[in-house]
Amino acid sequence: MNRIEKSKKLLGFYKYDTTRKIVPAKDGENIYVDFSFKTKQVDDKSSNMNDFEFIRKFDNSKILVIIPGACGTSGEFYLTDVMERFTQENFKCIAINHRGVLNYKLKNDKLYHTGYTEDMKDVFEFLSKNIKNSQYFVMGFSMGGNIVTKFLGENENCGSKYNIKGGCSVCGPLDLFKFNKLTEELDPIKIYSKFFCKNLKSIFNKNKNELTSSFSEKKKEDLNKKLAESVMASEFYTNYIFESFDFKSQEEYQRINSGARYVNRISIPYLSIFAEDDPLIPCDSIEQHQINKNENVVLAIAKSGGHVGFFKGLFFKRWIHEPIIDFIRDVAELK
Repeated sequence: MNRIEKSKKLLGFYKYDTTRKIVPAKDGENIYVDFSFKTKQVDDKSSNMNDFEFIRKFDNSKILVIIPGACGTSGEFYLTDVMERFTQENFKCIAINHRGVLNYKLKNDKLYHTGYTEDMKDVFEFLSKNIKNSQYFVMGFSMGGNIVTKFLGENENCGSKYNIKGGCSVCGPLDLFKFNKLTEELDPIKIYSKFFCKNLKSIFNKNKNELTSSFSEKKKEDLNKKLAESVMASEFYTNYIFESFDFKSQEEYQRINSGARYVNRISIPYLSIFAEDDPLIPCDSIEQHQINKNENVVLAIAKSGGHVGFFKGLFFKRWIHEPIIDFIRDVAELK
Protein backbone atom coordinates (compact mmCIF):
# COMPACT_ATOMS: atom_id res chain seq x y z
CA MET A 1 0.00 0.00 0.00
CA ASN A 2 1.44 3.38 -0.99
CA ARG A 3 1.67 6.50 1.19
CA ILE A 4 -1.50 8.03 -0.24
CA GLU A 5 -3.48 4.93 0.65
CA LYS A 6 -1.98 4.72 4.13
CA SER A 7 -3.02 8.34 4.71
CA LYS A 8 -6.53 7.70 3.45
CA LYS A 9 -6.88 4.64 5.70
CA LEU A 10 -5.54 6.56 8.68
CA LEU A 11 -7.98 9.41 8.09
CA GLY A 12 -10.92 7.05 7.63
CA PHE A 13 -11.30 8.10 3.99
CA TYR A 14 -12.68 4.73 2.91
CA LYS A 15 -16.00 3.49 4.21
CA TYR A 16 -15.62 -0.14 3.13
CA ASP A 17 -13.95 -3.00 4.98
CA THR A 18 -11.50 -5.55 3.54
CA THR A 19 -10.33 -8.99 4.56
CA ARG A 20 -7.47 -10.87 2.88
CA LYS A 21 -7.72 -14.59 2.21
CA ILE A 22 -5.72 -17.30 0.48
CA VAL A 23 -7.27 -19.02 -2.54
CA PRO A 24 -5.26 -22.11 -3.56
CA ALA A 25 -4.01 -22.21 -7.14
CA LYS A 26 -3.97 -25.48 -9.03
CA ASP A 27 -0.16 -25.46 -9.11
CA GLY A 28 -0.03 -25.22 -5.30
CA GLU A 29 0.73 -21.50 -5.09
CA ASN A 30 -1.18 -19.19 -2.74
CA ILE A 31 -3.29 -16.53 -4.43
CA TYR A 32 -3.84 -13.59 -2.08
CA VAL A 33 -7.32 -12.22 -2.62
CA ASP A 34 -8.89 -9.21 -0.92
CA PHE A 35 -12.64 -9.31 -0.28
CA SER A 36 -14.26 -5.91 0.30
CA PHE A 37 -17.76 -4.92 1.38
CA LYS A 38 -19.63 -1.90 2.62
CA THR A 39 -20.34 -3.18 6.12
CA LYS A 40 -17.56 -2.79 8.69
CA GLN A 41 -16.05 -5.77 10.53
CA VAL A 42 -17.98 -8.48 8.73
CA ASP A 43 -15.12 -10.99 9.00
CA ASP A 44 -14.61 -11.94 12.66
CA LYS A 45 -11.68 -14.17 11.72
CA SER A 46 -9.75 -11.79 9.48
CA SER A 47 -6.42 -12.86 11.01
CA ASN A 48 -6.89 -16.36 9.62
CA MET A 49 -6.37 -16.14 5.87
CA ASN A 50 -7.70 -19.66 5.36
CA ASP A 51 -11.03 -19.10 7.14
CA PHE A 52 -13.92 -18.32 4.77
CA GLU A 53 -16.77 -18.30 7.25
CA PHE A 54 -17.65 -14.75 6.14
CA ILE A 55 -18.17 -15.85 2.52
CA ARG A 56 -21.93 -16.28 2.95
CA LYS A 57 -22.09 -12.48 2.99
CA PHE A 58 -21.22 -12.61 -0.72
CA ASP A 59 -24.22 -14.79 -1.68
CA ASN A 60 -26.98 -13.15 -3.76
CA SER A 61 -24.76 -10.18 -4.56
CA LYS A 62 -23.34 -8.14 -7.42
CA ILE A 63 -19.59 -8.71 -7.25
CA LEU A 64 -16.84 -6.76 -9.01
CA VAL A 65 -13.58 -8.69 -9.48
CA ILE A 66 -10.57 -6.44 -10.11
CA ILE A 67 -7.07 -7.10 -11.49
CA PRO A 68 -4.39 -4.44 -10.74
CA GLY A 69 -1.71 -3.20 -13.12
CA ALA A 70 1.89 -4.40 -13.37
CA CYS A 71 3.54 -4.80 -9.95
CA GLY A 72 0.37 -3.28 -8.47
CA THR A 73 -1.61 -4.52 -5.48
CA SER A 74 -5.11 -4.08 -4.12
CA GLY A 75 -3.78 -1.04 -2.25
CA GLU A 76 -3.15 1.07 -5.36
CA PHE A 77 -5.10 4.32 -5.26
CA TYR A 78 -6.80 3.77 -8.64
CA LEU A 79 -8.11 0.44 -7.33
CA THR A 80 -9.13 1.47 -3.81
CA ASP A 81 -11.05 4.43 -5.23
CA VAL A 82 -13.00 1.99 -7.40
CA MET A 83 -13.76 -0.28 -4.44
CA GLU A 84 -14.92 2.71 -2.40
CA ARG A 85 -17.29 3.85 -5.14
CA PHE A 86 -18.65 0.41 -5.99
CA THR A 87 -19.19 -0.72 -2.39
CA GLN A 88 -21.24 2.42 -1.83
CA GLU A 89 -23.39 1.17 -4.73
CA ASN A 90 -23.87 -2.07 -2.72
CA PHE A 91 -21.47 -4.10 -4.83
CA LYS A 92 -19.07 -6.51 -3.18
CA CYS A 93 -15.51 -6.22 -4.50
CA ILE A 94 -12.77 -8.82 -4.88
CA ALA A 95 -9.19 -7.86 -5.82
CA ILE A 96 -6.78 -10.54 -7.04
CA ASN A 97 -3.15 -9.72 -6.23
CA HIS A 98 -0.42 -10.77 -8.64
CA ARG A 99 2.05 -13.40 -7.49
CA GLY A 100 4.95 -12.03 -5.48
CA VAL A 101 3.87 -8.39 -5.30
CA LEU A 102 2.89 -8.64 -1.63
CA ASN A 103 5.28 -9.41 1.19
CA TYR A 104 4.50 -13.12 1.22
CA LYS A 105 6.95 -15.74 0.04
CA LEU A 106 6.12 -17.70 -3.08
CA LYS A 107 5.87 -21.47 -2.85
CA ASN A 108 6.88 -22.57 -6.34
CA ASP A 109 8.77 -21.49 -9.46
CA LYS A 110 6.15 -19.43 -11.31
CA LEU A 111 5.80 -15.65 -11.20
CA TYR A 112 3.25 -13.86 -13.42
CA HIS A 113 3.33 -11.94 -16.69
CA THR A 114 1.22 -9.66 -18.88
CA GLY A 115 -0.95 -12.48 -20.15
CA TYR A 116 -1.02 -14.77 -17.12
CA THR A 117 -4.68 -15.72 -16.65
CA GLU A 118 -4.32 -18.97 -14.68
CA ASP A 119 -4.73 -17.36 -11.24
CA MET A 120 -7.83 -15.50 -12.37
CA LYS A 121 -9.33 -18.76 -13.62
CA ASP A 122 -8.47 -20.56 -10.35
CA VAL A 123 -10.10 -17.78 -8.32
CA PHE A 124 -13.29 -17.98 -10.38
CA GLU A 125 -13.35 -21.76 -9.99
CA PHE A 126 -13.17 -21.19 -6.23
CA LEU A 127 -15.82 -18.45 -6.21
CA SER A 128 -18.26 -20.47 -8.33
CA LYS A 129 -18.07 -23.34 -5.84
CA ASN A 130 -18.29 -21.25 -2.67
CA ILE A 131 -20.58 -18.30 -3.44
CA LYS A 132 -24.23 -18.81 -4.36
CA ASN A 133 -26.54 -16.91 -6.71
CA SER A 134 -24.27 -13.93 -7.37
CA GLN A 135 -23.57 -11.94 -10.54
CA TYR A 136 -19.94 -11.18 -11.41
CA PHE A 137 -18.36 -8.29 -13.28
CA VAL A 138 -14.65 -8.03 -14.03
CA MET A 139 -12.34 -5.04 -14.35
CA GLY A 140 -8.64 -4.71 -15.14
CA PHE A 141 -6.33 -1.72 -15.00
CA SER A 142 -3.33 -1.32 -17.32
CA MET A 143 -1.65 -4.76 -17.51
CA GLY A 144 -4.67 -6.11 -15.62
CA GLY A 145 -6.83 -4.88 -18.51
CA ASN A 146 -4.93 -7.11 -20.91
CA ILE A 147 -5.24 -10.06 -18.52
CA VAL A 148 -9.01 -9.56 -18.18
CA THR A 149 -9.44 -9.22 -21.95
CA LYS A 150 -7.46 -12.38 -22.61
CA PHE A 151 -9.29 -14.29 -19.84
CA LEU A 152 -12.73 -13.43 -21.24
CA GLY A 153 -11.66 -14.34 -24.78
CA GLU A 154 -10.17 -17.64 -23.64
CA ASN A 155 -13.32 -18.48 -21.67
CA GLU A 156 -16.11 -17.73 -24.12
CA ASN A 157 -18.55 -19.59 -21.88
CA CYS A 158 -17.70 -17.47 -18.81
CA GLY A 159 -21.26 -16.13 -18.74
CA SER A 160 -22.79 -19.56 -18.18
CA LYS A 161 -19.86 -21.17 -16.35
CA TYR A 162 -19.01 -18.40 -13.87
CA ASN A 163 -22.06 -16.11 -14.23
CA ILE A 164 -19.85 -13.22 -15.38
CA LYS A 165 -22.26 -10.68 -16.80
CA GLY A 166 -19.92 -7.95 -18.04
CA GLY A 167 -16.48 -6.45 -17.84
CA CYS A 168 -14.26 -3.44 -18.31
CA SER A 169 -10.64 -2.71 -19.20
CA VAL A 170 -9.02 0.62 -18.32
CA CYS A 171 -5.87 1.55 -20.27
CA GLY A 172 -5.00 -2.05 -21.10
CA PRO A 173 -2.11 -2.71 -23.57
CA LEU A 174 -4.02 -5.01 -25.90
CA ASP A 175 -1.36 -5.27 -28.63
CA LEU A 176 1.91 -6.01 -26.86
CA PHE A 177 4.01 -5.66 -30.02
CA LYS A 178 2.69 -2.17 -30.81
CA PHE A 179 2.72 -1.24 -27.12
CA ASN A 180 6.41 -2.08 -26.74
CA LYS A 181 7.40 -0.43 -30.02
CA LEU A 182 5.49 2.82 -29.50
CA THR A 183 6.35 3.10 -25.82
CA GLU A 184 10.05 2.91 -26.69
CA GLU A 185 9.58 5.69 -29.25
CA LEU A 186 7.62 7.92 -26.86
CA ASP A 187 9.90 7.24 -23.88
CA PRO A 188 13.48 7.42 -25.21
CA ILE A 189 15.00 7.31 -21.71
CA LYS A 190 12.88 4.26 -20.79
CA ILE A 191 11.55 5.54 -17.44
CA TYR A 192 8.66 3.08 -17.25
CA SER A 193 10.67 0.09 -18.46
CA LYS A 194 13.44 0.74 -15.92
CA PHE A 195 10.92 1.20 -13.11
CA PHE A 196 9.06 -1.99 -14.03
CA CYS A 197 12.32 -3.93 -14.28
CA LYS A 198 13.46 -2.69 -10.87
CA ASN A 199 10.21 -3.89 -9.28
CA LEU A 200 10.34 -7.26 -11.02
CA LYS A 201 13.93 -7.79 -9.92
CA SER A 202 12.94 -6.94 -6.34
CA ILE A 203 10.17 -9.57 -6.43
CA PHE A 204 12.56 -12.08 -7.96
CA ASN A 205 15.31 -11.48 -5.40
CA LYS A 206 12.88 -11.95 -2.50
CA ASN A 207 11.80 -15.31 -3.96
CA LYS A 208 14.97 -16.37 -5.74
CA ASN A 209 15.22 -19.85 -4.23
CA GLU A 210 11.59 -20.70 -5.07
CA LEU A 211 11.63 -19.20 -8.57
CA THR A 212 14.81 -21.08 -9.55
CA SER A 213 14.07 -24.33 -7.72
CA SER A 214 13.87 -26.28 -10.99
CA PHE A 215 17.09 -24.77 -12.41
CA SER A 216 20.51 -26.42 -12.33
CA GLU A 217 23.29 -24.67 -10.40
CA LYS A 218 24.93 -23.57 -13.66
CA LYS A 219 21.62 -22.22 -14.94
CA LYS A 220 21.05 -20.34 -11.68
CA GLU A 221 24.50 -18.80 -11.90
CA ASP A 222 23.95 -17.67 -15.50
CA LEU A 223 20.50 -16.30 -14.69
CA ASN A 224 21.70 -14.32 -11.66
CA LYS A 225 24.41 -12.73 -13.78
CA LYS A 226 21.99 -11.81 -16.56
CA LEU A 227 19.40 -10.38 -14.17
CA ALA A 228 22.04 -8.35 -12.34
CA GLU A 229 22.81 -6.72 -15.68
CA SER A 230 19.15 -6.29 -16.68
CA VAL A 231 17.94 -2.69 -16.71
CA MET A 232 14.86 -2.84 -18.95
CA ALA A 233 11.68 -4.83 -18.38
CA SER A 234 12.19 -6.52 -21.75
CA GLU A 235 15.56 -7.83 -20.50
CA PHE A 236 13.97 -9.32 -17.38
CA TYR A 237 11.29 -10.95 -19.52
CA THR A 238 13.86 -12.34 -21.96
CA ASN A 239 16.16 -13.65 -19.23
CA TYR A 240 13.57 -15.09 -16.84
CA ILE A 241 9.90 -14.98 -17.88
CA PHE A 242 10.44 -16.52 -21.32
CA GLU A 243 12.59 -19.26 -19.81
CA SER A 244 10.18 -19.97 -16.95
CA PHE A 245 7.07 -20.14 -19.17
CA ASP A 246 8.74 -21.78 -22.19
CA PHE A 247 8.26 -18.93 -24.63
CA LYS A 248 10.67 -19.37 -27.53
CA SER A 249 10.94 -15.68 -28.42
CA GLN A 250 9.60 -12.22 -27.71
CA GLU A 251 7.46 -12.44 -30.84
CA GLU A 252 5.84 -15.67 -29.63
CA TYR A 253 5.21 -14.20 -26.18
CA GLN A 254 3.62 -11.04 -27.63
CA ARG A 255 1.48 -12.97 -30.09
CA ILE A 256 0.12 -15.45 -27.53
CA ASN A 257 -0.51 -12.93 -24.75
CA SER A 258 -1.90 -9.87 -26.54
CA GLY A 259 -5.52 -9.22 -25.56
CA ALA A 260 -6.20 -8.08 -29.16
CA ARG A 261 -5.94 -11.72 -30.21
CA TYR A 262 -8.86 -12.63 -27.93
CA VAL A 263 -11.09 -9.54 -27.94
CA ASN A 264 -13.19 -10.76 -30.87
CA ARG A 265 -14.14 -13.85 -28.83
CA ILE A 266 -15.58 -11.97 -25.85
CA SER A 267 -19.20 -13.07 -25.50
CA ILE A 268 -20.44 -10.66 -22.80
CA PRO A 269 -20.85 -6.85 -22.72
CA TYR A 270 -17.39 -5.32 -22.35
CA LEU A 271 -16.21 -1.72 -22.06
CA SER A 272 -12.64 -0.91 -23.16
CA ILE A 273 -11.48 2.56 -22.03
CA PHE A 274 -8.42 4.52 -23.15
CA ALA A 275 -7.17 8.12 -22.98
CA GLU A 276 -5.68 10.10 -25.86
CA ASP A 277 -3.00 11.53 -23.56
CA ASP A 278 -1.97 8.21 -22.00
CA PRO A 279 1.86 8.32 -21.87
CA LEU A 280 2.14 4.51 -21.67
CA ILE A 281 -0.64 3.22 -23.96
CA PRO A 282 -0.51 5.31 -27.17
CA CYS A 283 -3.75 5.45 -29.12
CA ASP A 284 -1.90 4.07 -32.15
CA SER A 285 -1.42 0.83 -30.20
CA ILE A 286 -5.17 0.31 -29.76
CA GLU A 287 -6.47 -2.39 -32.08
CA GLN A 288 -9.67 -0.49 -32.96
CA HIS A 289 -10.51 -2.66 -35.95
CA GLN A 290 -10.33 -5.81 -33.79
CA ILE A 291 -12.47 -4.24 -31.07
CA ASN A 292 -15.06 -2.95 -33.54
CA LYS A 293 -15.51 -6.42 -35.02
CA ASN A 294 -17.18 -7.59 -31.82
CA GLU A 295 -20.63 -6.13 -31.14
CA ASN A 296 -20.28 -7.06 -27.46
CA VAL A 297 -17.35 -4.67 -26.98
CA VAL A 298 -17.68 -0.91 -26.56
CA LEU A 299 -14.59 1.22 -27.23
CA ALA A 300 -14.34 4.55 -25.37
CA ILE A 301 -11.42 6.95 -25.87
CA ALA A 302 -11.35 9.96 -23.55
CA LYS A 303 -9.68 13.22 -24.55
CA SER A 304 -7.71 13.21 -21.32
CA GLY A 305 -7.11 10.90 -18.40
CA GLY A 306 -3.46 9.94 -18.56
CA HIS A 307 -2.63 6.41 -17.54
CA VAL A 308 -5.42 5.11 -15.22
CA GLY A 309 -5.77 8.65 -13.83
CA PHE A 310 -8.94 10.35 -15.14
CA PHE A 311 -8.94 13.16 -12.58
CA LYS A 312 -10.92 16.40 -12.59
CA GLY A 313 -11.12 19.51 -10.43
CA LEU A 314 -8.80 21.06 -7.88
CA PHE A 315 -9.08 18.05 -5.59
CA PHE A 316 -8.27 15.53 -8.32
CA LYS A 317 -11.54 13.66 -8.08
CA ARG A 318 -11.58 10.56 -10.25
CA TRP A 319 -14.45 10.72 -12.76
CA ILE A 320 -14.00 7.44 -14.66
CA HIS A 321 -16.02 5.49 -12.07
CA GLU A 322 -19.29 7.07 -13.14
CA PRO A 323 -19.47 5.83 -16.77
CA ILE A 324 -18.17 2.42 -15.65
CA ILE A 325 -20.85 2.15 -12.96
CA ASP A 326 -23.51 3.26 -15.45
CA PHE A 327 -22.32 0.62 -17.93
CA ILE A 328 -22.22 -2.19 -15.37
CA ARG A 329 -25.54 -1.16 -13.86
CA ASP A 330 -27.16 -1.34 -17.31
CA VAL A 331 -25.54 -4.71 -17.97
CA ALA A 332 -26.78 -6.05 -14.63
CA GLU A 333 -30.34 -5.23 -15.67
CA LEU A 334 -30.09 -7.14 -18.97
CA LYS A 335 -32.01 -10.41 -19.09
